[in-house]
Amino acid sequence: MNDPHAGHGWHMWADPDAQAAWWASAACAGADPDLFFPETRDRWKVAHAKRLCNRCPVLEPCRDYAMPKRLLEGIWGGLTAAERDRLRRADRRRQRERNA
Repeated sequence: MNDPHAGHGWHMWADPDAQAAWWASAACAGADPDLFFPETRDRWKVAHAKRLCNRCPVLEPCRDYAMPKRLLEGIWGGLTAAERDRLRRADRRRQRERNA
């Protein structure tokens, strides 16, 4: 598979087996990878990346891929690293409440 994100940090996390089913259909496949790894304060790039994600046919598989991997950089599944971290903390909190 031709990885459009090679050389932009994505290869460090990309798992060819996990991505095979959905990666080629991703809206970001033809986009500039730098858009999905913006500087922390570049709100325009973050917003633009999220707009692409929100109309992506594989938003959920992308998010499902990113969440357990604790990716510290990039927009994955329409979420920034900070947003993914908040979701993980909220999930852990809900599980603790259920188990209490």
